[in-house]
Amino acid sequence: MIAPQHQGLGYAKEAARRMVDWLISEGTSTLIAHIHPMNQASVAVARKLGMHATTTIIDDEVRWEASLPR
Repeated sequence: MIAPQHQGLGYAKEAARRMVDWLISEGTSTLIAHIHPMNQASVAVARKLGMHATTTIIDDEVRWEASLPR
């Protein structure tokens, strides 16, 4: 969660990128997120991480995925 006054400054993208870097270092091969389609900020972060939307929907949230480098 990013406080409203700090949104749009790249903090979420930076935090997510660092998390992905750590996951890669731990041997994770697939990144998965479930994002509500109305949450455009999270959709934007997912896209910047190279994720793509799938056709899977669970509890009104779209499953996003990316294969991570090894």
